[in-house]
Amino acid sequence: MTGEAELAIRLAPLPPLLSMPARLEAPEISIDGGVLDRLEEEAESMRHCEVGGLLVGHAAVAGSRLRLEVTGALPAESSDAGPGHLTFTHETWDLLRNRRIADHAGAMVVGWYHTHPGFGVFLSGLDRRLHARIFAVQPWCVALVLDPVNRHRGFFWPRGGEVRPCAETVRRRAGARAENEGGANGISDAENRQ
Repeated sequence: MTGEAELAIRLAPLPPLLSMPARLEAPEISIDGGVLDRLEEEAESMRHCEVGGLLVGHAAVAGSRLRLEVTGALPAESSDAGPGHLTFTHETWDLLRNRRIADHAGAMVVGWYHTHPGFGVFLSGLDRRLHARIFAVQPWCVALVLDPVNRHRGFFWPRGGEVRPCAETVRRRAGARAENEGGANGISDAENRQ
């Protein structure tokens, strides 16, 4: 097992009693509206280079469907980033692991996020390879891509050589913007899905 795969297992331990069926459908994702707003603000503030990090929350299985609840995000610190690349260093992984344990002890890693400023919402070949090496060890892990320039986002589930888009629901607390009022970028959540 590679060091990266071992790291992935430490970052995203199996939740208790989560048994996986032989055939899984793409996950349905529920994300906290405040978490999504912070991710969009981070993306908007760094339109000149890619940013990313981990998504944390909970996973459950209902029949052949995965259900993910994203309750938090951990921005990657000490990463190497530029207009068209983002690299998580060993220091980045250590910081992410320590922050997940300290700030989200009851949650597990359910995926990762990163931006494609001005390039659109998709998973590049490099993104797919990173996901396969680090995150595909846990079958529920997804990738969120945000493009702050074109004001789009999308969740993806890379499995078995395919990349499937995922349905997303944004949960808003009472008194917060309604789901269809749009995120920080003014795009309604319904419009934003591709």
